[in-house]
Amino acid sequence: MVMAKVTRKGLITSFASTMVVLVSIFAMCKLYVKEFFYSNIRHFIEAQLAAIDILLEQSDKKNCDGWFKEMSDEIIDLMKKAGENNKMELLLLDGNEGKGKVITTSSGFTPTYAGRNKKKLKTDKQNRIYSMDFGTQKVMMCEHSLKDKSGSFQAMVSLDEVNEQINVIMWILVTIEGLVLVFVVISNTFFTSSIVNTIWTISRTANKIAKGDFKTRIVKKTNDEVGELCDVINKMAEELGENEKMKNEFISSVSHELRTPLTAIKGWAETVTYEADDKGMLERGMKIIIAETDRLSKMVEGLLDFSRFQNTSSKLEKREVNILTLVADTAWMFEERARREEKKLLFDRGVYMHESVMVMADVNRLKQVLINIIDNALKYTEAGGVIQISSFLGGFDSISYVGVKVTDSGCGIKKEDLEKVKTKFFKANYTKRGSGIGLAVANEIVTLHGGTLNVNSTEGRGTAVEILLPVCGER
Repeated sequence: MVMAKVTRKGLITSFASTMVVLVSIFAMCKLYVKEFFYSNIRHFIEAQLAAIDILLEQSDKKNCDGWFKEMSDEIIDLMKKAGENNKMELLLLDGNEGKGKVITTSSGFTPTYAGRNKKKLKTDKQNRIYSMDFGTQKVMMCEHSLKDKSGSFQAMVSLDEVNEQINVIMWILVTIEGLVLVFVVISNTFFTSSIVNTIWTISRTANKIAKGDFKTRIVKKTNDEVGELCDVINKMAEELGENEKMKNEFISSVSHELRTPLTAIKGWAETVTYEADDKGMLERGMKIIIAETDRLSKMVEGLLDFSRFQNTSSKLEKREVNILTLVADTAWMFEERARREEKKLLFDRGVYMHESVMVMADVNRLKQVLINIIDNALKYTEAGGVIQISSFLGGFDSISYVGVKVTDSGCGIKKEDLEKVKTKFFKANYTKRGSGIGLAVANEIVTLHGGTLNVNSTEGRGTAVEILLPVCGER
């Protein structure tokens, strides 16, 4: 499974990176611990040799011939009194720089073999410190020359016990690092598995959504980025479900809208066929057939417009247009309908026809927007209601805009539906005819003109639709 591969990859990556860190820590700790213990031993040796130097400096035999040999017993006694002869082997030589014959040793035995694998640790004017194999032991040796070059010392301390302590510390560190590694692997496995399981759940849910099951949801278990992803998937499923519902309602609505004129056309076609001699009936039937055919044409054209704008294949043919004249001409088209439906359509035709505000627009498309908005205002306003058309100039962000506002006293729109009215297929009121794509197309057209379309409404009190377009010379 893909998810198993992700888990395995995560474990390998975390294991490798943790191992690199732990090995680096181990190496640094080993160097530090070894340096710490070896440094203490060096300081111990140097301190003992410094004490011997003080003893020799204070000796009244210093200027006598053979004084160093005579002082050898006192030096050994000094070590024995200090209790250091069991910790350090001291050899007194009659030559400089560790060369010459052994005068005496603190143990009483003269070594018969030389050191091997000598490694220099420190060198100064009087001391040369090495680590080496001496017999079967690992030792640290310091060669200490007297200032007057009359003799020298060789001090040796066994490193076996110290190395054992270092090994114990390193084993403890290895154990701790092993426990850390186990903890990292277990915690990483748990963490990766929790994420992978969530991703697997998201994957299965996404597949269900892709197959049309928009009711499925992911149970959110955390408030982190994965939880936010779950929220996004759930929101997507909810919106897809709503879109699917609106699409089905749109298809049902369009089917009904198409069926009604088709039924009228078919019915009157059959009537005039059988009543061909009745000129009054024939004339009436043909008028209805023509009217319903026009209605069908407008609906089909609206659907085609919607399809074109959705596919971004529609192009605007812009030119300078007097927006006020266009508004007046469009409103005039609805005056007769308003009177017939006993509604008041208010706009000052004289003012509109004698003033001029120019915009760059596609006349037919912009007129289509105005027709759609005024038609909706009339459609959702009951008899006796008022539809008012007004215009104004304004500006923001250093750009001058002309606004056209259509206000009605109709049924209004619910607050929760207001943000959806420009969404394709959405209908706030299914008791009225229409496909639910008018405002979606209108919004697309206004947006292509560089403007905005705003809808404000209060349920039961009416709706106001506002179009804002940049005036010529401001783009």
